[in-house]
Amino acid sequence: MSNNQYDAIVIGAGFAGVSAARDLADKGARVLLLEARDRLGGRTESETITLGDHTFIAERGGQWIDLEYSPAIEPDLERYSVELASSPHPENYHSSYAGIRHSGPELCSAETIGDVKRACRHVVDTAGERLAFGVPLDAQDVSDLDVSWTDYLQTLDTSDHARAFLSTYSSWFSGSFPDQVSALHCLYLLNGADVDTISQGMEYETKFAKGTGHFLESMAADIKKSGTVKLSTPVASVSQDDSEVRVTTDAGELFTAPTVIMAVPMASWNDIEFEPPLSAAKREGSALKQGSRGVKSHILVRNVAPNTCAIGDVRTNDGVFAVLSEEHLANGEQIMILFSLHHDDDPDRPQATFTDIEAALHTLLPDAELVDYVTRDWSTEKYSSYVDFVAYAPGFPSRAHSLIGASEGRLQFCGADLSQTFFAHIEGAVETGKTAAVNALQFIHQDALVPEGA
Repeated sequence: MSNNQYDAIVIGAGFAGVSAARDLADKGARVLLLEARDRLGGRTESETITLGDHTFIAERGGQWIDLEYSPAIEPDLERYSVELASSPHPENYHSSYAGIRHSGPELCSAETIGDVKRACRHVVDTAGERLAFGVPLDAQDVSDLDVSWTDYLQTLDTSDHARAFLSTYSSWFSGSFPDQVSALHCLYLLNGADVDTISQGMEYETKFAKGTGHFLESMAADIKKSGTVKLSTPVASVSQDDSEVRVTTDAGELFTAPTVIMAVPMASWNDIEFEPPLSAAKREGSALKQGSRGVKSHILVRNVAPNTCAIGDVRTNDGVFAVLSEEHLANGEQIMILFSLHHDDDPDRPQATFTDIEAALHTLLPDAELVDYVTRDWSTEKYSSYVDFVAYAPGFPSRAHSLIGASEGRLQFCGADLSQTFFAHIEGAVETGKTAAVNALQFIHQDALVPEGA
């Protein structure tokens, strides 16, 4: 086998790609993992930053997992002795919905919480009755629910305040405005939620104590024992025939393998030339740019109670939908995370100056004092095609959910965008990566693999 020939090539080194490559390496395959960025992680990125006098590991992208629903990633947490930590559990709530502000031990006032809980119960019951978890959305009779989250909420017999509260779920689950994401996306992820704790689903706590990057580097070390990891290596084209797949990088390097796993974001597929072309469903899925326009800011603040959770509807709060306590400091300051959406209607509008962040913070916490900040606008990220995690467009998932993840010839596809369980989550990325590795094995010469039980 020449230096440019491999048993398998994995394109994209986020959680899906690293999981797939590591699983193949475990089987004895000689794997090449290619990543356009200069780091592992894809749409997760841990970085050591300093705000004020405090230095800490910040997750600039995805960061939380739910241990109750993590069957794919759990074995790796044990294998690599991953140290986990917890973000603070909220105790002090602030909300701003439909022009009504509230502060207290719950997200809604005593006058509105009844309507909100009844509306949440209806939504969760609808999800449980109509949607089968783990079954592709295009294999279920749910096309009537494949409308925008805004249009779906208009069908509910409830108050404007309850609709405004529920609209925030679209931002939290998809990083999108409620009129830009399918109700199926939100309903699927709300299936089984506990409406007695109406903020559930907006409160993730478990995270990686040493950062997602440390975990991925541990996995990559196992890939490197028999394979190669090449960063800063964008792919220009992928072509296949009956015998092999050829991958050409932007720099003109050519690599070949019996199979390739595509682990780049769906929105990026059309940035790569495929021969033969990808299916119509995949080309459409990529062209729609179905992803979050999220902006995630780590902020150092004063004059905010510890363990604060502030949430609002994006349409009346200038694109801001959450401010969450992350770490309380001894001097009374704290690190918080501010989530907002990029203003698509005004793309040239600045969002990263001190004044911008301060104004965003004050939409939900008007008495807070901003001390320092660092921000990440994922709509500027070239190698995820200027979007963040998936947000299925209205009308798409009921037609093509299973098709976007289907194998095509010698190509396998994986990523959180494609999961049929926990899409838009780290768990979904790992689950699809593991499945892609299993499917890729059928194309790899058997004498390259470790015998069962060895």
